[in-house]
Amino acid sequence: MLEATNLLDANDNLPGGWFWSTKGLDGPAALEAWRRHVADMALPMRVEAEAKPFHASMRVRPFGPVMLIEVSGSPQRLIRDADLISAEARGVCFVSTMTSAHGWLVANGTRMGVDRGRVTYVSGDTPYTLDFDETFTFVSAMVPAEDFEALTPRHVLAHGGEIAPPAGPAIAALLTALLAETGPAPHENRLYTHFLGMTAASIDAGLEPLAASRVERDRLLLGRIKADLATRLADPVRADGEALAARFNITPRKLQRLFQSDGTTLTGWIRNQRLMRCARDLRDPRYASQSVTDIASAWGFTELGYFSRAFKASFGAAPSDWRAGGDG
Repeated sequence: MLEATNLLDANDNLPGGWFWSTKGLDGPAALEAWRRHVADMALPMRVEAEAKPFHASMRVRPFGPVMLIEVSGSPQRLIRDADLISAEARGVCFVSTMTSAHGWLVANGTRMGVDRGRVTYVSGDTPYTLDFDETFTFVSAMVPAEDFEALTPRHVLAHGGEIAPPAGPAIAALLTALLAETGPAPHENRLYTHFLGMTAASIDAGLEPLAASRVERDRLLLGRIKADLATRLADPVRADGEALAARFNITPRKLQRLFQSDGTTLTGWIRNQRLMRCARDLRDPRYASQSVTDIASAWGFTELGYFSRAFKASFGAAPSDWRAGGDG
């Protein structure tokens, strides 16, 4: 049975997110308050900085089913040591960019520069450091690892690294634009799915030439195919296996084998991904005014009867009962 998650449950009464700042505190008091705030986060970090005029702020904004976290402040280092990483950290991945100034991501023995327009990713269960030597602002999308795992092998996220152009600058522009919105952007959950597909496809494409075996290359290729499909889930047209295979320069039989190696089929994977997104939207208070039919059709289901049967088979409850909080 499929499971759906929503990271916004704790913030449902705050559609615009929340904001925290050291404003009104002097240097030492501001730094100490910031250290406590960062240490008390769901994914805690340690702060190294000088107390001379110090300031910092954090803003959290919903983005579809996940959260964007904007951090601004004086020069400092934000450190996630191995001893700060809990089992829950395995459940998230951060996709980040600078919106002002310059910073460094240190992870897996590599120090990567991050500027405006450049995007990095790192798993929440990987020790890393964010290093800023001037006043800065950066934004991170806090993405459930299970969302990436639907598109790419789990171990890929552990590498950490840069999301190369052209996807990187496009993702940076999207995250920056979302921060400027004062309310939910139109079709935000669908926009999130496109963001997820672009990110996963770029990560897989960058690692595929480095794969040590054919099996590993095939896993990354399947990840790129899934990421491509993720950007088209709202299209009601039935997936064309031959056209998809041609787009990735493989045979239809090869495409079939790739999905079989993952224990599914092309059509089965697409159906399950659509159902997952419908399940999220049905319990998202921002879509309370939309009917079950509207939500189903927004994710490519054209026949309500078929959608209802498939949904109940996957989640153990009819769509309307699921929306009301019932489980099978």
